[in-house]
Amino acid sequence: MRTIFHLLALGMFLATIQASPLEEADQLIAAGKADAAVELMRQESKKDEQDPYRIYNLGLTLYRAGRYEEAIHTFEAVDTTDSRKLQVMTALQLGNIQFRLAQQLRKTGQTPGAVFSMERALGYYESANEIRAGKESKANQSVVTAELETLLIDISKRSLTEAARLHGLDRFREEEPVLRRSLEALERARELNPKNPETPPLIGETTRRLVANLDQQGAQLAKDADAAKDARTVKSKRQQAVAKYEDALVLDPENAKLTAARDEQLKKMSGLLTKEAEEQASPALAKAVSRLDHGDQANLEQARAKLDEALTLDPENAKAAELNRRIFEKLEESYVKQGEDALKTAETAEAARTKLDLVKKAADQFGKALEQNPKNQAAQAGLKKAEALLPGLYADAGKAALDKAREMPPGGLSNADLKKATDLLDQAVVNLGASLALKPGVAANEQSLEEAQDLLDAANDEANKRAIAANSSGTGREAQAGHGEGDADDLGEGVLKPLSLNSAGSERPYLGDKFWNKKFRDW
Repeated sequence: MRTIFHLLALGMFLATIQASPLEEADQLIAAGKADAAVELMRQESKKDEQDPYRIYNLGLTLYRAGRYEEAIHTFEAVDTTDSRKLQVMTALQLGNIQFRLAQQLRKTGQTPGAVFSMERALGYYESANEIRAGKESKANQSVVTAELETLLIDISKRSLTEAARLHGLDRFREEEPVLRRSLEALERARELNPKNPETPPLIGETTRRLVANLDQQGAQLAKDADAAKDARTVKSKRQQAVAKYEDALVLDPENAKLTAARDEQLKKMSGLLTKEAEEQASPALAKAVSRLDHGDQANLEQARAKLDEALTLDPENAKAAELNRRIFEKLEESYVKQGEDALKTAETAEAARTKLDLVKKAADQFGKALEQNPKNQAAQAGLKKAEALLPGLYADAGKAALDKAREMPPGGLSNADLKKATDLLDQAVVNLGASLALKPGVAANEQSLEEAQDLLDAANDEANKRAIAANSSGTGREAQAGHGEGDADDLGEGVLKPLSLNSAGSERPYLGDKFWNKKFRDW
């Protein structure tokens, strides 16, 4: 009697225990009330939004309710920083969701999406096992691996069937990507299960058919090149043919037939480039060196570049090698001659900037000659002479620009004049700096550089000040045009020329105190 009482009491106690929210949600899902279950767990998670387990339980309910996308976002939001267990649980559930998505996609014929989801599932299971290997994650990983391998082999077989259909219709270009898809699927299947005896023969068959396809495409492209009339089409077709043969040789490196076919196209491309180079270089090669102009020199350089490519494609191209030698010699003579002419013209030039540009050109031409033949004595002597002149010419050009800036009127500088002065001072700084870089320690040049830099800083400050004033006052091009005060050269969004009285009582544009300090009184 006492035993029966105890059992009744225990039953009454158990009846009073309420199911947990997650259990209640599971019951609602079982009863076909998935939305109510989700809402229950959503409200439960809001009671403590910092509790990662509440968010995890919401994700679990969303997953069980079949709302996979929402479940993914929820699980990804779980803060697993402080719990390795939660990290494993979350990764495991994300893997499960991806696997379920893959099953759905596979049923609806969306094979690429199914493969992608299975790969993601594997990634999640691998992550879970790296953190802490468990029976469930290992078992799930094994299941998904086997499913994915089966799917990939199926993709390969179906692709081979489709490729055979396309091949029978001579649609070789369409057949190639289908065969590549088959091969990629099989190689991944072999990675998943290297011991599967079914995979190697399929890989061998697919590789053989893909090599044959690429060979057929290469042969057709070569035939098209032979029949083409214009050089551009010929070159394009041969390049495409070579690319097909190269792709085939990656799959079958020892195939002598493919190698010979590729080399034949390379030789023909080399011959085409040689012909183009010959046509471009012939007029210049027929001229005396003294009559070659800049255009002739450019044509020879371009022709030589084509011959370099031709010899790379076919090192045994004797015609290209001989033509390249002739151009090489002609260019070397031309570089020296143009360098000497530039130096001679510089001797009679009056403007410092012109003199500098001519000597720089001479140095460049002598340098090109020495790149071709470092032992060319005339080029060595010419370059030495030019380099000796450059420091002084850079200094002269810099000082000339500085003198022009000084000559500008100190009062009433318009925005256009200020810009012109800034450009001159910038030239002065660059040229004087180059002079001192080539020949340091010249006191006069150092002094001129310091002055030019100070003036340039002040001019830039003034330009910035005007731009700021123009922007702050809203004075723009339209406003100035309306009042007849505009200037053609705007600084910033507009030009501002406010007037103030100078010490003599006359009006002039106010340029600011710094503009009129000692640095600018020399102007």
